[in-house]
Amino acid sequence: MLAAEGLVELLPNRGAVVAQMSAQDVADTFEVIAGLEGQSGELAAQRITEAELAEIRALHYEMMAAWTRRDLPTYYRLNAQIHSQINAAARNPVLAQTGARSMRGCRRCAFAAISTNRNGSAR
Repeated sequence: MLAAEGLVELLPNRGAVVAQMSAQDVADTFEVIAGLEGQSGELAAQRITEAELAEIRALHYEMMAAWTRRDLPTYYRLNAQIHSQINAAARNPVLAQTGARSMRGCRRCAFAAISTNRNGSAR
């Protein structure tokens, strides 16, 4: 499963190693995610209910409070929930599944972006 998601590379007779990402790989991935997020946001804006919007607003206020406290684990958890609820409000299951897969990759890219060393390859 990790190999299928591009997280590890399977080497014959050597096992698995963590897959490397270049700075360009990270930039390309974020570009695709931005497009998916934009499409999801557009559809959600057309289809969201008042109750869904109120829930997203509440999560947003909680997320901002977590940011103010510098509670980053809670901030990131709430941010992911907000994105998930926007995807759900778009009412497009294919887009939601694609977005969920991309967000898993996004977490990897975010880590890679933070960990990128000077020669452009991610650690």
